[in-house]
Amino acid sequence: GATTEEYDIGNETIQAGGRIDTTFDITLARLTYGFSLIKDDRQDLALKAGFHIADLGASLRLTGDIVNVDTGATVCAPSPCTSPLIEESSFTLPLPHLGLAYSYAFSPKFGLRTQAIGFFLEINDIKGSLWEVDLDLHYQPWDKIGFGAGMRYFQANIEEKDGEKLFRGEFTFKYWGPVVYGLFSF
Repeated sequence: GATTEEYDIGNETIQAGGRIDTTFDITLARLTYGFSLIKDDRQDLALKAGFHIADLGASLRLTGDIVNVDTGATVCAPSPCTSPLIEESSFTLPLPHLGLAYSYAFSPKFGLRTQAIGFFLEINDIKGSLWEVDLDLHYQPWDKIGFGAGMRYFQANIEEKDGEKLFRGEFTFKYWGPVVYGLFSF
């Protein structure tokens, strides 16, 4: 929707009635190693450690009557217009995580798996956290191939208070819902 008041963004001001479009993209990959503390035919309790590799990107674009703060000149004509990207930033971070996992086999082919992993990291002006809790039932009809279904709670939070590296503000993404997956072991 349209802005209801004027905003100063960087060296530009967007007048009331304009539009501010932002993007925030996050791509995550995870590499985790587990060390079993307790393991027998029915159960496995393991400590987990690893990295989430996060590729983060953000952008900002203005549409409307846009004025340069320093000169008072219209940024583009005719007005209203769409600015080029005002801010665009991206970076890739390895984010360490720790966790705990527990598996219980009801039978040789059917089992329950729970896992909780998370991390908190602060680098200069950027703070981030990621939490994941899993509860799954899995069925493994063959030795190396199986299927699973369960529930996931996932939360990612990134905050930058005073810097200008990515954005000034806070982004929180939460997911709570079902998941279906294939299981391959080697």
